Amino acid sequence: MFLPAIRTALSNNTRHLSAQVKSKGIGFLRSESLSTVRAGVFSTTRQVSARSHLIKYPTKPFSTPGPAFFSSKISLPLQSTRGYHVYNARRGFRLSDSGLLYTLIGANVAVYGLWQYGIASYQRFRDGSLFYFLQKNFLLTLHNIKEGRLWTTLTYAFSHMDFTHIGFNMFALWTFGPPVLAVLGQKRFLTLYLGSALAGALGFLCHFKYYEKQRSNFSGLGASGSVMGVMSMFALLYPTSTVLIFFIIPAPAILAVGAFAAYDMLQSYRSPLGKIGHAAHVGGTLFGVGYYFARIRPLLRRL
Repeated sequence: MFLPAIRTALSNNTRHLSAQVKSKGIGFLRSESLSTVRAGVFSTTRQVSARSHLIKYPTKPFSTPGPAFFSSKISLPLQSTRGYHVYNARRGFRLSDSGLLYTLIGANVAVYGLWQYGIASYQRFRDGSLFYFLQKNFLLTLHNIKEGRLWTTLTYAFSHMDFTHIGFNMFALWTFGPPVLAVLGQKRFLTLYLGSALAGALGFLCHFKYYEKQRSNFSGLGASGSVMGVMSMFALLYPTSTVLIFFIIPAPAILAVGAFAAYDMLQSYRSPLGKIGHAAHVGGTLFGVGYYFARIRPLLRRL
């Protein structure tokens, strides 16, 4: 229902950088190590393929990329996205970015499987216990909120309505999360991911509360709000990366993401009762942008 997905993959040169991180400290980052990033954006109604060459970590937002050094007190760890583990001395155990991404993907797939089983059980055996449980706890509705099930403002983001829906979103998370994780680290990435889900829920609920008299039977589900937050963060961290709109038209990431945000804002007004939750997309985007300027950009400027 929600957001398009973006594909990105870090180059193998990151492995070399991991060795430098290990020898020089968790905060070391050399921008030249990222030689290629590929990205793509998809949805059921629109799609963008993105391709980027020489994507480098910026020392300052919108500045010419160059070597950057992350101090340990800033705690923005650079970790390989291909299974390399970076030691966190303060916590005393090893962390894996890929492990975090696979956990999020696994949670989404597990909930999707429960939905499919619950629907099948209801249709075949008239056993709606699981289906009704999921409706109450993994679906975003005004009714659930009024009943005090506030956790649905997060759990809805792990529910998906069909294979295409979850496929696009998980493809985005699996391929687009690593370059953002590499800069933010796991804690800030989770803040971005879950915060965007909450902001998407708020946008969705406020939007449909306004149109409640026209349509009271509505619900929201999908990780697209979270993906949109990650997508906007990527565009702000790598604004000059090249994306191919519809696999043909090249455009800077910042322009492409801005165009999608503008489209979602327009559609939330023109088609408020459509099947796509554009208001949730807008909410996720706004959180990603706000989190970048409020938290991430000030940290980058200290480098």
